[in-house]
Amino acid sequence: MGCCPTAEDAWSERHAIVLTFMRGDANLKTVWQAFKLNNNPIECVEYDEFYSLLLVSLEILDKIHDRTTSETPSYAMNDDDVELGHSHSLQMQKTRKKDILNGVSKRELNKRGNVQQLQETLDVMAPKLAAAFDRDGDGVFVYQEFKELGDYLRNEYEQITTGYQAPELSSR
Repeated sequence: MGCCPTAEDAWSERHAIVLTFMRGDANLKTVWQAFKLNNNPIECVEYDEFYSLLLVSLEILDKIHDRTTSETPSYAMNDDDVELGHSHSLQMQKTRKKDILNGVSKRELNKRGNVQQLQETLDVMAPKLAAAFDRDGDGVFVYQEFKELGDYLRNEYEQITTGYQAPELSSR
């Protein structure tokens, strides 16, 4: 029991790279370079590298989810507060968090969660996601397939950090 987390207990540089990418502050090529470690003559990411990226991403999304479900909303609505139309949209915007991890201390951010549980979840999800993103079914992910995965991860991050998006109601 030491003062500092071990490498296995702390987020890696890869976590920082993926989080920065998901926030929209880095390009996908940086993520590609961090996870493409193979010597395959085809310029691709192999399944184990794909899995590693998914695990890191899932850890980030899980931490955000834990933070959003454990905090009380900054703006609570009751039935009297809800109005339809533009004002409803404005009320929903007050409950959104742009990036819940901005207020987290570096120490708390870098602490890893229940990785074993996330791996068990990923053991079920990863093959399905691989099938969805490996368009040609060759078992590896070329950059275009990786780009689609990146778009997916960024979209998942945005959805979990911005919360519910009420549909726009047109005023007649």
